[in-house]
Amino acid sequence: MAVSEHIERFAALTREMAATETRESRRDELLAMAENCDLIAHQPPQTFWQALQLCYFIQLILQIESNGHSVSFGRMDQYLYPYYRRDVELNQTLDREHAIEMLHSCWLKLLEVNKIRSGSHSKASAGSPLYQNVTIGGQNLVDGQPMDAVNPLSYAILESCGRLRSTQPNLSVRYHAGMSNDFLDACVQVIRCGFGMPAFNNDEIVIPEFIKLGIEPQDAYDYAAIGCIETAVGGKWGYRCTGMSFINFARVMLAALEGGRDATSGKVFLPQEKALSAGNFNNFDEVMDAWDTQIRYYTRKSIEIEYVVDTMLEENVHDILCSALVDDCIERAKSIKQGGAKYDWVLACRLALPTSATAWRQ
Repeated sequence: MAVSEHIERFAALTREMAATETRESRRDELLAMAENCDLIAHQPPQTFWQALQLCYFIQLILQIESNGHSVSFGRMDQYLYPYYRRDVELNQTLDREHAIEMLHSCWLKLLEVNKIRSGSHSKASAGSPLYQNVTIGGQNLVDGQPMDAVNPLSYAILESCGRLRSTQPNLSVRYHAGMSNDFLDACVQVIRCGFGMPAFNNDEIVIPEFIKLGIEPQDAYDYAAIGCIETAVGGKWGYRCTGMSFINFARVMLAALEGGRDATSGKVFLPQEKALSAGNFNNFDEVMDAWDTQIRYYTRKSIEIEYVVDTMLEENVHDILCSALVDDCIERAKSIKQGGAKYDWVLACRLALPTSATAWRQ
């Protein structure tokens, strides 16, 4: 009801704007927007424009509800393609260029969203990124067989982001061995624009690992990117699963080499006798023992952090709308923060793994 009323307010606003608009084309556009809002406030969308508008409203309201961060769209080229195909390819009631213009408008609206941050978070998040990820490409599991999922909307989304070159959304492409060279080349051309997108997730790695974790194959093939680098199954994944603690492996490595002293803060969180500066490491095995001790210590601390954060979220941040949109929360009578989602794991983020591996190898 609240979501419907929120959308109805926009319908009323666009009619007010249309009443004073002197340009006929813009007035017609505003009235069409009002009609779209009237419909999607209470019924499923019927057109690509309406479907994209509803996606934006849900995205906006979820972030209002939760002071959102990394609230992501999932596989937009898959769930919006039936509308795109009907309007652009079959009925031809919408041309491709107009569809890309609508995508541009959606991306620009994403740039208007911001959140309340702590001082420390603001320092680490210059430019106020929200990591609203859109995933395209990949594969679908059809009758038990993997099928390339790239479609004309995949190309349109890719092209729209390449033209606009904005910081939002974060665009991710699911790569797989059977991806066409045409689509891969199109991705490379957008990367050449120099704004750091799209990122790539590798189906050949992610899907088998998800299945090993116990995720059903149909769901594993439907995974999408969250935020910057995390992966999840859209509409079935718990909020807390991406973790709230970050362990920088390279930073821990430096601590292991220097008696437990953190190179950034200068503090010693876990003292150890041996250090490179003291010259008392006798062999590489002793260095690796120090590393093992330090990384186990920080991993235990990260678990403690996760426990505290998760407990506070369960008690104070229920995210009712988000829970209603995620599978199994209603059936289990639990919010997404209480473990109601179909897949609910707590996974902390690990950083600088390649840097650390390269350093140890050298």
